[in-house]
Amino acid sequence: MGQISPALLQSTFYGFNTVFKDAYTASPTYCDAFTQTRPSKGKQEFYAFLAKLPKFRKWVGERVWHNLTAYVQSVENVDWEDGVEVDRNDIEDDQLGIYSDSIRLLAEQAKQLWDDRVVAKLQAGTTTVVFDGQYFFDVDHPVNKYDPATTTQSNYFTSRALTLANYEYVRQAMMSLVGEDGHPLGIVPSLLVVPPQLEGTGKRILEAGIILQDGTGSAGVTNVQAGSAKLLVNPKLANAPTEWYLMDVSKPVKPMVKQIRRAPNFVALDQPTMDNVVNLKKYRYGSDARGEAGYGLWQLAAKAAA
Repeated sequence: MGQISPALLQSTFYGFNTVFKDAYTASPTYCDAFTQTRPSKGKQEFYAFLAKLPKFRKWVGERVWHNLTAYVQSVENVDWEDGVEVDRNDIEDDQLGIYSDSIRLLAEQAKQLWDDRVVAKLQAGTTTVVFDGQYFFDVDHPVNKYDPATTTQSNYFTSRALTLANYEYVRQAMMSLVGEDGHPLGIVPSLLVVPPQLEGTGKRILEAGIILQDGTGSAGVTNVQAGSAKLLVNPKLANAPTEWYLMDVSKPVKPMVKQIRRAPNFVALDQPTMDNVVNLKKYRYGSDARGEAGYGLWQLAAKAAA
């Protein structure tokens, strides 16, 4: 194995591990504002939801117990991995600096794994069934899924490009949602999530004091929606440039779930007797994690698109 001593291998690992940890800490995330982090202790986790948000009532007669088991969905954990190879000659020749950027990129990808999973689930919300038997984003969520005569509600709006008028329309629709008891849920949208292509439009709607009625200008009528929500520009949504989301992130539960069974770590396959070292003269450094993203309450998020 030439001049590579155990001390040199240990030093190499510590150096790469430090680079990984520093880059991991510095890497940004884009979904935490509307995602609830949930630890996991098994292969999958089950989430129970109320058909209406908790609300106190005057105590008359017996206490009313709300049934959680009727609205349950599961999230199964998935294994994730990534890694890089370092040639033995580069360790012998002290050329490890050329791999530092690769380790930093590895750390960035590890940090953004959950963002990637949340965005994937968010964009798949129009085709993924959740606890009420409908897609997470759907036009006909039943107020009571066990009542055939129940009315329906929507949190998915097509032909609604991001304009001031459409923002107001979706906002009012969310604030009008009711639980299965018919009472308003008290939803108040507080976060507008947009791709980079809609950043300017989002800023005009939420920040401009004066705005055109169609939401595209800087002069016109008083913008009564200024300050009604915060803007989150998520670059990971760039593949869908006309889609936007309005969310209520003020409650203890959030629209999306980040379920972590094992957080990303830094590992090494660098022992002299390992096949990758003996047969390929390659030292391998990587990261792996276990978990998955899932859905919270559909009532807390709405999707719209042009």
